[in-house]
Amino acid sequence: MIEGAIFDADGTLLDSMGVWTALGSRYLRSLGYLPPPDLDDRLRLMSLPQGVAYCRKLLSMRESEEETLRGIRGVITGFYRNEALLKPGAADFLRLLHKKGVPLAVATASDPELIGAAFERLGILPLFRGILSCSTLGVGKDSPLPYEKALELLGTSRHKTPVFEDSFLAILTAKKAGFPTVAVFDPHEEEPGRIASAADCFLRDFRRPVSFLQYAEAL
Repeated sequence: MIEGAIFDADGTLLDSMGVWTALGSRYLRSLGYLPPPDLDDRLRLMSLPQGVAYCRKLLSMRESEEETLRGIRGVITGFYRNEALLKPGAADFLRLLHKKGVPLAVATASDPELIGAAFERLGILPLFRGILSCSTLGVGKDSPLPYEKALELLGTSRHKTPVFEDSFLAILTAKKAGFPTVAVFDPHEEEPGRIASAADCFLRDFRRPVSFLQYAEAL
């Protein structure tokens, strides 16, 4: 049986990837601008500062670069504090693990305060020992450090502490570091079959976790 579990937040527990894929157009519409239909596809290939410069030029925006950056961050903050929802069945799944005495931690690339605010509003924050952030650690998920720190927090065995992720790169990082890996289906993942084949276990829906529970018992 597993001894602990480490979860990603966005796209794994939170149904939140949509806000990132439509962030630019969402913000611009809040200001009264009419973004072109393919704007978010273009912005996906740019950094945030590049995207801001592109939008200001494209739409002749009145707002300064600093105001635009602040406004976009405000949209993100508002989403996590007021709107972000858990994936169906995620809360019950987490409570099931907690009831079984499995300690839980989060390793996220997002702002830990915003993830914490969303989790508190959704009633699951007390289930976790802590939230580890890539931004705080100064690394991305191409580094195993977020998982290593989460493991230290849990005090569990590496080979019995699965990492739950919706990202192909993150799955590879955790697996290379010796963690069991569980790929969680997210509709925004362009190649779900790729992460399913890369991970040790594939969880399509938290409401039907039979395959994971069988896998967990065998660890």
